[in-house]
Amino acid sequence: MVAEPKRCYRPWTARERELVLRHYGPHAALPWPTYRIALAVGRSRADVCAAAARWGRSYRRIAHPRHHRLLALYREGLDDGWIALVVGCCREHVQRWRKRHGLPALKWGWGWPRKA
Repeated sequence: MVAEPKRCYRPWTARERELVLRHYGPHAALPWPTYRIALAVGRSRADVCAAAARWGRSYRRIAHPRHHRLLALYREGLDDGWIALVVGCCREHVQRWRKRHGLPALKWGWGWPRKA
């Protein structure tokens, strides 16, 4: 049985870095799929994702597209279940959003009062 040669670290060139930063992520000027970037620079997809995260690029968005709608319903005094029904998603999604923004859980009679 022949052992495979160990992969050695290859530093990123300025051209490779510029290509990744130009095309990686949904907010890029010309977004490419990760596998296409990996083929262009001759590296694995995991290497491209790790390098992009190291250089400050990631797929996580700044705010959820429905952030303002969720916040408005939260301020009305609705709890996670009712917000999920109105917005059209699951309760756990609303709970994760609420915790990510540091908002306490609302029950009827707790938190901000519900508008009549």
